[in-house]
Amino acid sequence: MIILPDKNQIKFVEGTSINEYYTQLFGEPKWQNFAQERNQIQRAINKLKTKRDKQNEETKKYVSKRNELNQQTKNIKSNLIELKELRKMENSEVQKLKRKRNEIQAEVKQLKKEMITSKNDEMLQERISKLREEHQDLHEQVNNAAKDAQSTHEKLTTDEKKSLKFTEEANKQHRKVRESKKIADEFHQIFLLFIERKNQLTDVLNRLQEEE
Repeated sequence: MIILPDKNQIKFVEGTSINEYYTQLFGEPKWQNFAQERNQIQRAINKLKTKRDKQNEETKKYVSKRNELNQQTKNIKSNLIELKELRKMENSEVQKLKRKRNEIQAEVKQLKKEMITSKNDEMLQERISKLREEHQDLHEQVNNAAKDAQSTHEKLTTDEKKSLKFTEEANKQHRKVRESKKIADEFHQIFLLFIERKNQLTDVLNRLQEEE
């Protein structure tokens, strides 16, 4: 979870003094001399480093989750391409079988008309019987092929929804990455200010010691 702004978080604002940042961290500073101030500045450095490092760990988690979702999206999109091609082939097969079935129906209809005037009723009847068997077989093939095509279509629809869901979640995680990184960067900028102040105080204390 992102560490949201609260009383324990400070935001980097250009021109804000060390004392103001310290007050936000621990309350009004009470140091009486440079040595005390440096000790308290070190205390602030330690706390800021902890906050920054913790926030960086949060950012890494969001990056990892985002990348995982992006990979899942990539995989499912690749599968969608295959499913669309399969659905196209299955629909084509359904149409092909239907045409063959319709051709048989038309031939049976024509043969029935010929039976009215033909003297070879037995031969025609045998032909019609065979065509009806073929028709029944094709009818079953059409139904099975249609079921396969419908199943592929339903799988495609489901995976398209999954792809959209993964993409939306990945985008959400990316927004969290940016927000978390911004918080960590602000901790780091303030951290650097305190490091600079510590170095200044160290120089001052060293000069004072030399003057003694």
